[in-house]
Amino acid sequence: MEIMKKRKQRVVENPKITYDSYFHYQNFSSDEPTARINNSPWHLKYEDGVPAFYFRYQDTFKQVSFECFITNANNSRTFDFSNWQDQVEAYFNKPLEEVKKCLIKAQQKIKKSSTIN
Repeated sequence: MEIMKKRKQRVVENPKITYDSYFHYQNFSSDEPTARINNSPWHLKYEDGVPAFYFRYQDTFKQVSFECFITNANNSRTFDFSNWQDQVEAYFNKPLEEVKKCLIKAQQKIKKSSTIN
């Protein structure tokens, strides 16, 4: 019984956050309009009403975390990220800090719904 309590406690403390992926642009863009940052493989999209960032590799679009996107946008030497912040704010129609707050709220909802009793 003691082991089960510890296992439940671990699951509650570290719920796994899952990210979406799509195969082919037609599937990726079918439910919401998307935006591409400059001519890079980075795309913006609303996913279930929440801002989302995607990286395209060949025919697969993989959702990434906000932190991953920001790190790549600030440090990329491979892709053109000039005025990326303006593009993000224009697409989501809110400042970058508000986008981050939306994502934090969405993650908190996921964490609460994944709690095991």
